[in-house]
Amino acid sequence: EARGLLRLAAVAGRAIDLEVMARLAAGRPASLDAWLTACANAAVLELQDGQWRFAHDKLRDGLRATLDQGERLALHRQVAEATEQAYPGRADVAAVLAHHWREAGDVDRQRHYARLAGEYAAAQFVNAEALSYLSCALELAPAGDTRERYTLLLRREQVYDLLGQREAQRQDLETLQSLAGRLGGGERAGVALRQAQHAFVTGGYAQAASAAQAAIELAGQAGEPGAEAAGHLWWGRALWRQGDYAGAQARIEQALALAQIAGCHDVEAGALQTLGVLCAEQGNYAGSLDYGRQVLAAFRQLGDRRGE
Repeated sequence: EARGLLRLAAVAGRAIDLEVMARLAAGRPASLDAWLTACANAAVLELQDGQWRFAHDKLRDGLRATLDQGERLALHRQVAEATEQAYPGRADVAAVLAHHWREAGDVDRQRHYARLAGEYAAAQFVNAEALSYLSCALELAPAGDTRERYTLLLRREQVYDLLGQREAQRQDLETLQSLAGRLGGGERAGVALRQAQHAFVTGGYAQAASAAQAAIELAGQAGEPGAEAAGHLWWGRALWRQGDYAGAQARIEQALALAQIAGCHDVEAGALQTLGVLCAEQGNYAGSLDYGRQVLAAFRQLGDRRGE
């Protein structure tokens, strides 16, 4: 019994997760505490800074070396299932679960948790890890699952944007445009908005304006007022960069009005921010300060630390 649990612990990792081990030990004659004590007496496990762990990596490696392929698959499955039971719905353990389901040979569950791990890492701005997991999920996604591939590519494109990897971002946008054509007007509008953003940050202001206008038309057809508001925002920003302050002001004010009606608070914040910049560049510092106060409150309400 003790060796069976040790094999499971070796598969689970060097540190012993007591919540997971409690589930793996359930129904066994010896209690988890008794097992820990026996392993500590044998100098296999040790308690260090309140954390149980293997006393040495060589001990864990030796246990894993005794496993054949079938045993590894079965043990990783048991550890994955126990982890799911211990931490239901916890995104912060998705990376661990992606690993165990991969080692268990379950591609569908590996893909599911790789996507969750990628999205969780992206939300924490751990961008390299986000790219790794999202790319893994994309590789495992069925070729015919257009919706899943679209969602994963959109997430990855946004990470490339944060990293400033413009060529990789452009390539994902090309693929997204193709996939969106098989889905609907809302997705096509979403891709057009991302194209407008990409063109804007790479200095293609005329292309940004064109993509934004396309997004407005597609969003209107699809009944997506938030995307329509975002289209006016990017169009206004492109006009601003081209020196058309009056045109930019009109478009961004329209974006603000549409966003407020639609309850699209991120676009509302972006519009307030850009209106503040327009005021400052035209010497209206009081107006710029007023917009600054409004946009700071908007970003705080959104919980957007980057915007703040």
